Amino acid sequence: KKVLEALRAHRLAREDKVLRKLAALGEASLDALIPMVYDDVPADRHSWARLTLHAHLIKLAQQGRVSELNGIWRLRA
Repeated sequence: KKVLEALRAHRLAREDKVLRKLAALGEASLDALIPMVYDDVPADRHSWARLTLHAHLIKLAQQGRVSELNGIWRLRA
């Protein structure tokens, strides 16, 4: 249970970081967000991080918190 709680906390913290970085940029592509959101992950793992970032953004879009147009993501007002 503790492992799952730690994993959930990590995912929610990363999601918060996605939102903060997107707010700072105004709008951004996945490739622009990766080095900012995953600055604690070695660059050679960013291709994997891109998949996770995309999953975060899809979830946030389903919640109505972000939107995407032509590969550019932004916060929803």
